[in-house]
Amino acid sequence: MMFFKSMHMIRASLIALCCSLALAGCQSFGRGVTKALIDETRDEPQKHEELCEITGPGFQGLEAGFEGALTAGAKTVRLVIVHGIGEHQPGHSERFQRSLAYRLGLDGVDPQVKTIILQGPIRGGRFSSTPEALGTLRLARFTNGADRDLITFEVTWSSITQAERKSMDFDGVGAVARTRASLNATLKDFMNKRAADPLAYRGAKADAIRESVVQTICWATTVEWSGYPDLAEARCEWLATTPAIVARDTFAIASHSLGNRIAMDALEALGAAGDTKGSASNPTLTAFRDKSVDFYMLSNQLPLLQIGRPGPVVAHQARRYCDAGASNAADR
Repeated sequence: MMFFKSMHMIRASLIALCCSLALAGCQSFGRGVTKALIDETRDEPQKHEELCEITGPGFQGLEAGFEGALTAGAKTVRLVIVHGIGEHQPGHSERFQRSLAYRLGLDGVDPQVKTIILQGPIRGGRFSSTPEALGTLRLARFTNGADRDLITFEVTWSSITQAERKSMDFDGVGAVARTRASLNATLKDFMNKRAADPLAYRGAKADAIRESVVQTICWATTVEWSGYPDLAEARCEWLATTPAIVARDTFAIASHSLGNRIAMDALEALGAAGDTKGSASNPTLTAFRDKSVDFYMLSNQLPLLQIGRPGPVVAHQARRYCDAGASNAADR
């Protein structure tokens, strides 16, 4: 634990140093200052040990979605998974899913992993008949073979920003790249491969990335496991979804880093869509809006990603808005 705390302080100091190294890429300077910084930190008294403590009440998590399974029949939890910055491949959360299934006592895995290539609306008018690609949705099912099912909906949207990341490849080749100090090179590589995503999401790619998550939520509300195609290129239409599935099953979202912002924006987009199109024509949207959906934010960056955005119109009024029977529920 003491080693971890020391490394925590070293990492904080190195971050403060990165701005200087990004401008002055001298290898001897980087090595000398970094070595001195590490040596000094090792001898420094541990003044902020309390920063390593984690406190807070415990909670059941997804286990709560299976409560009453023996008395009320089989229970199904549908989990939407949204990744954060950087390039990802379909299956990026497989280790996370298997660990979660193990903790929930779901030792059965369906042999068929289903894949849907998400399609957006056709853009470009009469000059285009090809829908916009919105990434890949990967479905998996875990079960205890009796009364518990977990269906995961893992969306991989990073292909939408692939061109933006590719445009920075030039910065990693040539004489300048070869002479950079190692720490400077590592920092630039991280920025070139990761910073493109939040910048693209603040720009022209926001609609497509957000729509990929909206489409994922839509697919999660459509049919039973057996009704999903094994492999397809398709777009989910809300009029084809199933309100009874939303009412019966437990829904949750697990997102990481930038994925937290994207998932939050997708939920807001769904709320606006329900208001615009009317509840009578979209009973699934109405049912989903009235649903209690657990939102697990991993590596939460919402405060940072909120910078430059207007503040929320409504805040700190959960009791007035969140429950279906709340006084302002219709204005959510």
